[in-house]
Amino acid sequence: MKEKEWSSISTSTIKPTNSKHLIEFHPSRDEIDAFSLNIQDKSKLPNTTHIEDQIPQCTELYQCLKNSVKDLGEQKLRLDTQFKGLTLNLNNINIRLIAVEKDVKDIMLKYKGLSQMYETLQDQLEMISGKINVKFDHLEQMLSYHTPECYKTSDTPEDL
Repeated sequence: MKEKEWSSISTSTIKPTNSKHLIEFHPSRDEIDAFSLNIQDKSKLPNTTHIEDQIPQCTELYQCLKNSVKDLGEQKLRLDTQFKGLTLNLNNINIRLIAVEKDVKDIMLKYKGLSQMYETLQDQLEMISGKINVKFDHLEQMLSYHTPECYKTSDTPEDL
């Protein structure tokens, strides 16, 4: 009987250390058992969601995100292709982009579909067209070819 009473009483020990006293708490066997039962009871609650129940939701969300990323990737590829086509067309007619002002580089695309995105981009390019400088290569070549002939001076000793 004495042994059972001793097991149900918490004890604490004071141990002297260098300059401080360390107090160690030793819970009784009954307190440990009660704590363990409390944990087991909480794990049996019906409203806790097990990870197995969450897996289908996570999979569905992952698939949805994956599809969204794929769609965005395809739209980006189409837009890149259009820009490449635009660049090729500019190169074919000897127009080279030489300067773009800083605020032009930050074009915001707000769109629901690719056609709307393209229209938005066209509108924005029209608004900022005054801030884009282009160079007409073929005109420059023609000018550089004809310039020496046009601006020859006739100040030769024979003419004087």
